[in-house]
Order: sequence, then C-alpha cells, then structure tokens
Amino acid sequence: MKILITGAGGQPGQNLSKMCHASHEVFALDRQALDIGHLQDVERIIDEIRPTCVINAAAYTAVDRAETEPDLAMKVNRDGPENLAKVCAELDIPFINDSTDYVFSGEKSSPYVETYDRINR
Repeated sequence: MKILITGAGGQPGQNLSKMCHASHEVFALDRQALDIGHLQDVERIIDEIRPTCVINAAAYTAVDRAETEPDLAMKVNRDGPENLAKVCAELDIPFINDSTDYVFSGEKSSPYVETYDRINR
C-alpha cells in the first residue's frame, strides 16, 4: 500500500510515518514539500505519487496565535483538509483526517458527523 502522510514535520505525522513504514510504502511530506492550502499543489502531488490512501496530520496548532493569524489557521485547518478531501474523492482514494477537539466549540446540541457540505454551512 502507498500511503501519503501530510504534516510529516509534526509529532503526529512523524509517529504515523514510523508506524506505517514497517509494512507500507510511505510518502511523508512536511509543509515545505506540500502546502495543503493550495489546491493545485495537492492535485500535483497526489497525481505524482498516486497513493492508495492519504492521511492528513497537518495542523495549525498554535491556538493562542490563531487569533492573530486567522488566515493561516484557516488555510491549514479548513482549506487544506478540504483540498485533500476533494482530490481524494475525485480519485476514489480513502482519506483520513486527524483532528483535535479544539475545532469544536462544545455548544452544539446534536452529534457531529464526518460529512461536510460547504455550500450548506
């Protein structure tokens, strides 16, 4: 299996890479190798690698700085996963997105679901 792991410079990405390397062909890319916030970069890399599965471990994790860098936080934590999901859906590639509880306000009264329709948000 060919696995593309984004966010390979961070701790979750590094750990995933180590775990998967033992039994799979792994392409572990940090943000310099793949800026997931740019759809064209995502399309190009996925087209070059042709992975069997994509795991996104990339994240903007500086919670305190996110308020002063909202565009960057949204690019990495919203747009990046959306770009990866879009390309993976088009190519029928399984996509796993690692996340954190910090993305939820805790005020929702119904369950969260894995599907997302940007048009109807």
